[in-house]
Amino acid sequence: MTVLTTGLVKELGGLLEENKYILLQGGIGVGKTYIAKMLIEQSSMPDFCDIFSDDFDDESVEVISELIPVTSEYSYGDFVKGSSAETINEKITIRERNKIFLDMVYRAKHSWEDKKKIKYILILDDINKGCIDVRINYGQVK
Repeated sequence: MTVLTTGLVKELGGLLEENKYILLQGGIGVGKTYIAKMLIEQSSMPDFCDIFSDDFDDESVEVISELIPVTSEYSYGDFVKGSSAETINEKITIRERNKIFLDMVYRAKHSWEDKKKIKYILILDDINKGCIDVRINYGQVK
């Protein structure tokens, strides 16, 4: 990693700690996904763990990340919540299931409540290619 890239990743890491999310935008092949992966590596380091309070013991934390390559066919039902069919005892059952986004939100929420030092990072690669209309009532997260 070059000196410029290292500086950029450190700066973005600070912004990620402060704001809890970052949107990297740019042309094809400029290194957005590379920078995002470097941010994930950096996010486990003690300098980027202020979210866990002042009593943090200078150990690295676990970072759980998902890289989702978004395509033109990718939709709300693939990303937030959708139906799936299962065969149970020779009967077809259709169930609504949480997809990657809600699954990660719930895991992070429960981890936070259990005071586990785990960060959850979701990278949506090429999000502009998909059709994800995320309208969630955050008051209903259980």
